[in-house]
Amino acid sequence: MDGKGLKTAIVIVNYNNYPDVVHCVDSLCGVEAEMEIIVVDNSSTDDSYEALKERLPGKVRLLRSEGNCGWSGGNNIGIRAALKNGADAVLLLNDDTEVTPGFLSRLLEVLNRGCNVGIVGARNMLFDRRDKPWMYGGLFDHRTFRVSQIESDGIETGKEYEVDYVPGSCMLVKRQVFDKVGLIDERFFFYGAALDFSLRARQKGFRSLYVPSAVIYHKVSVSFGDFNAPKNRYYWFRARFLLIKKHRGVVLAFLVMVKEMISETAGDVLTPVSAKKRGVLKSFFCRAAGIFDGMFSRFGLRNYGFF
Repeated sequence: MDGKGLKTAIVIVNYNNYPDVVHCVDSLCGVEAEMEIIVVDNSSTDDSYEALKERLPGKVRLLRSEGNCGWSGGNNIGIRAALKNGADAVLLLNDDTEVTPGFLSRLLEVLNRGCNVGIVGARNMLFDRRDKPWMYGGLFDHRTFRVSQIESDGIETGKEYEVDYVPGSCMLVKRQVFDKVGLIDERFFFYGAALDFSLRARQKGFRSLYVPSAVIYHKVSVSFGDFNAPKNRYYWFRARFLLIKKHRGVVLAFLVMVKEMISETAGDVLTPVSAKKRGVLKSFFCRAAGIFDGMFSRFGLRNYGFF
């Protein structure tokens, strides 16, 4: 089956980044599959919402959250609206992406191959270096809790790969997955949400596949900035703690994340150039706060003074 009969909704979450959203939506105009586009403004602090109302095509459905609820919460708003409107599949697409012709039909074809295929993802290439890959999919080591990128993208053979998760920048999910698994866990806010959702889907018998023939271009972290910035280390450590806590328990989560905090802090001390830019103590406090908040279930948007 080619998947053309599946009613598809595309959800794009915006936070202070309306020019990229408009560019992303424009690139979707060349997509041949039947689709509904839902843009969720995540309570932007600039003029994004008004600009989107003016610049988006009339067929695009524009929603607005009451507060900044992160990647997870913003997408959940769009997912609920899509499912309520009868969507058979929902594509979560980052605002800083550009799609290529045929990408959606290829994803839908693979998604519709079997009842146990629940999530599929595209070949993510860097926006400004289009011959260089960013991420295809990930493998999760349940022993060490480490995440790694798959080594081969399958572009030469054209074959799909089964992965533990596909990046949330382009994640097509079958309706039945939401019916059995539920929505995205909003406690993750940003990091870790796609991985947790994929692991939960696997526990319910659904497979996640990477589709090399479906290509998008990704600017990477336009909204969230440098992954190694102290604020982002906070969100990453909090998300990692929650992920291990959910799937293996709080004691192991504490032991693993304290070990990682010590290791990263030692790395900052031994590499003074990068440490000087970020601040050793600032980064340490952010990691420690992430562990603390994960342990005591303090989630959502945080604005600590040492960010």
